[in-house]
Amino acid sequence: MMEDIQREQANSTNNDVRKADLKTLMPLCHSLRCIILEVKEFTIKRSRSQDNLTIMTDNIKEVALVIGNEIAKASEVFSKTIGVDVAISKKRQKMDSEIRKIPNLTINEIIKVVSYST
Repeated sequence: MMEDIQREQANSTNNDVRKADLKTLMPLCHSLRCIILEVKEFTIKRSRSQDNLTIMTDNIKEVALVIGNEIAKASEVFSKTIGVDVAISKKRQKMDSEIRKIPNLTINEIIKVVSYST
């Protein structure tokens, strides 16, 4: 009988300790739950940020490629234009030197020659 009473008291004490532990642990669990949720939210935001950064980087690379191609095309056109200009300039110089070799040409005759050649 005494043992039963002692067991009941021990159980009662254990129950009281458990209740006290639960009361102490509940706010702690709540705090931990909040911290875990904040960490998860931060991780999700960070992941989204990294995804956005990757997308932005890819877009910048794509734009740089397009700009590079356009610059290459423009350089090619410019080079051809300069080449044509140089060829025309050389032809004019050659024509001018040939015209100067001909004696007794009037200005009107020179203008006619230059006009027909261009």
